[in-house]
Amino acid sequence: MPAIILALFLSLLTSCYEDQPENTHGLSNVPLTKFTYRGVVERTIQLKFKVEKGETSKLIARIETQYDYDFPLNYEWKLGEGVSLSDGNLKGQIEKMQKDTPLEIELNVTGFNGDINRFVRFEILGTNPQKRVFADGIINSTDKSFEKIVQEVELYKKSNQ
Repeated sequence: MPAIILALFLSLLTSCYEDQPENTHGLSNVPLTKFTYRGVVERTIQLKFKVEKGETSKLIARIETQYDYDFPLNYEWKLGEGVSLSDGNLKGQIEKMQKDTPLEIELNVTGFNGDINRFVRFEILGTNPQKRVFADGIINSTDKSFEKIVQEVELYKKSNQ
């Protein structure tokens, strides 16, 4: 009986993703996610962040699509504990996106500079019911993130070979 439950769980887990066409943009493939809190979405929006730290920090989300998306995209910034809005809109809408035409959305916040690790989350969702696209990411205020530590370990390994 436990083997059947394990096999059922593994088949359900592997069916959560479908392969995307071959990657042509140099970034890793992002699968079609069947189960998210937003429902079925394609994770095909490219999302990158830039942070300009200061007393008031500027957060920039750079959005790009691999194809024309002619439906509105709704975005939202979610500020973590200790981070306050200084200037900009926490929510907004982009009417449509053109292929390979990046768009930057800026937000100015306070409390995002210093030794305490603070977080800001950004997410964007396309509203076309036949092709719902989604991307999200978290920005942290310090270089003490798990990702940064892994990068430093990899650099250390390469330098000691």
